[in-house]
Amino acid sequence: MKQGGKGVNKMPDKKLTDRKGKTKPYIWQHLKYGYKDRLYKIYVHMCRRCYYEKYQYYHRYGGRGIKVCDEWLNSYDKFKEWALANGYDYNAPKGQCTLDRIDNDGNYEPSNCRWATIKEQLNNNSRNVWITANGETHNIQEWADILGTTHATLHSRYRYGWSDERIINTPIQVHRKVV
Repeated sequence: MKQGGKGVNKMPDKKLTDRKGKTKPYIWQHLKYGYKDRLYKIYVHMCRRCYYEKYQYYHRYGGRGIKVCDEWLNSYDKFKEWALANGYDYNAPKGQCTLDRIDNDGNYEPSNCRWATIKEQLNNNSRNVWITANGETHNIQEWADILGTTHATLHSRYRYGWSDERIINTPIQVHRKVV
């Protein structure tokens, strides 16, 4: 059965149930019927991160209490409607249009999500180290970009216990090979 565009399957009316007869969430019903488009894959991974305990990164999402809002969890079409109205681009190159939570401790919901590049996502990560120096606060990668050095250089200074001001204000040593 086809609905809408290329490769989009229509959900049957029958609800899936588990062995105990309990109705499975909407997302698991969809998985059985194999949607293929890129946006749907983003949707599936969002839900898996939050609800599937065997998922590789569940501990960073569902394991921390992060959920998908009921509106999206119960309707891929609502998620898709939000995505298209808020900047999702089917034609964007890989890594240029990824789903990002603005507040990393917040749920997947319209007021807390946006479309971002991989670099923007990496700068909005709960594992980032934030450094305040010279009246500015940035994470290590942002400081590396500003100073024209590498993340590794600044991160090693951080690991050695240097103060924020020292990490940023110590000149970068350029090592030259002796020929």
